[in-house]
Amino acid sequence: MAIAYTDFKERSVPVYLLVALLGICIMDTALQIDVTTALWQLAVNTGLILLLLSTLLVYYRFKQGSFKEVINQKLGMGDVVFWIAITPLFSLFNFILFFIASLLIVLIIMLIRVAYKKPVTLIPLAGYQALVLVAIILSNLLFSIILFP
Repeated sequence: MAIAYTDFKERSVPVYLLVALLGICIMDTALQIDVTTALWQLAVNTGLILLLLSTLLVYYRFKQGSFKEVINQKLGMGDVVFWIAITPLFSLFNFILFFIASLLIVLIIMLIRVAYKKPVTLIPLAGYQALVLVAIILSNLLFSIILFP
């Protein structure tokens, strides 16, 4: 919730919150399963993020002739670090599901804002995705749905 709050308010996420989130995610997965699984999921899902970012950089390189402005112009560094911080929580399949579903939810929210003629300059992506993560965690606790890892 702190990540969502600061991202909505300041359009940035402090590093200490992201580091704390990473530590909590590793500890949670380690306590539920084991440390090896937590670190494995961190490595595999981070590899997926790096693959996606590399593809995005190549796309912007060919589209605009430069990829200098992708990070912190098109996509915030806090968003990328947020994705890496939550990777221990998910198996690869569940991480892909979370990633796609949360991006679709953010897209729908932004389309609704545009439809109501509210200006959209910067999208607090990590904030919205943090809220989706909170909803998943709460539904997991309340309804005993096994979504992690």
